[in-house]
Amino acid sequence: MNRKLLFFLLSSLILCSCSFNKTNSGNSISTLESSILESSSLITKEEYLIYQEEIKIYGNLYKPENYSEDTSYPLIIMSHSANVNSDTLSSYARRSASLGYLVYTFDFPGSSSSSRSTNIPLCTIFTEIDTLSFIVDYFSFTSNINKIFLFGTSQGGLVSSVVADEKADEKEDLISGLILFYPAYNIPETILKFPSLSDKEYVEQLKDYNVYDHIGKFKKDVLIVHGTSDFMVPYSYSERANELYEHSTLFLVEGANHGFNKENHYFNDNYDVLTWSYASSYLIDHYLN
Repeated sequence: MNRKLLFFLLSSLILCSCSFNKTNSGNSISTLESSILESSSLITKEEYLIYQEEIKIYGNLYKPENYSEDTSYPLIIMSHSANVNSDTLSSYARRSASLGYLVYTFDFPGSSSSSRSTNIPLCTIFTEIDTLSFIVDYFSFTSNINKIFLFGTSQGGLVSSVVADEKADEKEDLISGLILFYPAYNIPETILKFPSLSDKEYVEQLKDYNVYDHIGKFKKDVLIVHGTSDFMVPYSYSERANELYEHSTLFLVEGANHGFNKENHYFNDNYDVLTWSYASSYLIDHYLN
């Protein structure tokens, strides 16, 4: 997304945050954080670079306890929100690895000043779709990966949704599942409302682009989690997506805003325990199935 538009949106977030009271959910948050710290010592994290021709994609691979190259594992590829990097997904990655998954987090090229991947002239949802699609193809040829899941937050959720559909057209069983936290299906509409703040070429690309024409064909299980107080992406966008998917479950979190934990700049309250319980239940159910 164009940096001027991102600055505008993030400024709105900062201004609105001044009227909110940030609180933690007491002992439940502390218990979860303690559990993560305890399991983190059993998880291996290693820098893992992928090259898409001349573009370097910076990433990290999280390996579960007692990882072995001779054992097959399900892999989760996690896509971050706009204007941040993959560090925002580290907590989710460690928790997923503690459930026995391999997890790959990465920085979208050009997505922010904090991205450690190659900087590109213009980062858009289309360049991010291309990057994620390339990463999926890359890992699909890795011998000890038996399933691939996509996990995305905000813009990363939109991108993951589109890639899941595209891969379903190529090979139905390539992607085994999809987890979406407050997917930003309204990004094209938002950019078109403020065309002067974005790149002209990007605006032209979006004029005839309807997100809902590019999602919904994915036939495997989809989990969507969205806050009812999300002022960046109203939950009605996820309700519409939920209707399109054949096998989809939508959890609306009463009072939650855009971002559920401190890494993802939550507002109002920290909904980490509740929202992660939905994701962990999904991952446990789909580990062997």
